[in-house]
Amino acid sequence: MKKLTMKRLYKLGSFLGIAGLLVLIGAKASNFLQNPQYQDDKVVFAKKSRSQNKVNKTFNVTEFDQVKLNTKRPDIKFIVGNTFSVKASGTHRAHIAFTRISVKNRKLTIYDKPTGHHNYGGYTVTITVPNKNSINKVTGNCDISDIYFNGLNIPSVAVKTGYGDVILNHVNSENVSVKQTNGDLKVLNSTIKNSTVKLSVGDLIIKNSKFKTKANLALAPDFKYSSVKIQNSSLLGNSSINLAIGDFVMTGAPKISYDLTTKPKGKIKFQSRLYTHQFSKTVPNQPLLKVNSRGNIKID
Repeated sequence: MKKLTMKRLYKLGSFLGIAGLLVLIGAKASNFLQNPQYQDDKVVFAKKSRSQNKVNKTFNVTEFDQVKLNTKRPDIKFIVGNTFSVKASGTHRAHIAFTRISVKNRKLTIYDKPTGHHNYGGYTVTITVPNKNSINKVTGNCDISDIYFNGLNIPSVAVKTGYGDVILNHVNSENVSVKQTNGDLKVLNSTIKNSTVKLSVGDLIIKNSKFKTKANLALAPDFKYSSVKIQNSSLLGNSSINLAIGDFVMTGAPKISYDLTTKPKGKIKFQSRLYTHQFSKTVPNQPLLKVNSRGNIKID
């Protein structure tokens, strides 16, 4: 009788272990499917194969041309569709009922009620407009959120995030201001005529874009590693990038003026030639890119 009991206990323990592993794998898969995946210069949102425990809520809104964000948990997506609409989607645990949406004087405000903890899980709020020129201005603060703009002409963007990425894909803007505590800024296939960037912990990635910027990365008090990667992009005006700790890499570099500085142990590699600490090159009537880094600088 004792041997039979031990055998049953062994089977029960094995079953619970396997069940726990499946739950963990399922949770990770769910998280993977909800978040944007990156393929070169494209942003791809994977879709779930099942709608189990999925909750959607559509908010009735009037027309708007400004958006103010004041959110704690949801990811935010701006896209072009058929009409003005706002939709929240997530799981039952996300408690999307905490989301508050209002439009006043053509300004859309998105707010989610603070919770005692963040164990409810995240969700996504999708803002749809009928035309790429529908929105004039986006401002606000997001705590634990990715913010994704796709296929829009927005004259002014000024956002702050605690933990999350900011992604501009096929976006045209006169002025962009981004301040992030922990997250990456990705500018893809876009034209940004002027920008101010402050990243405490995170990377700046620019691909196939035209831009002008004043960027500071690896800020106090963290002073953690950040990097800049620029590929096949051009400058619209004099720009500066400062990295307290991190490397700068630029490929497909334009024929412009450069002022590059590294310290104390960083190296500069400009078009296959090595330089120590400082390098400058002036091209008449072309914008200046000034890079100051405590890491390495590589431009090809």
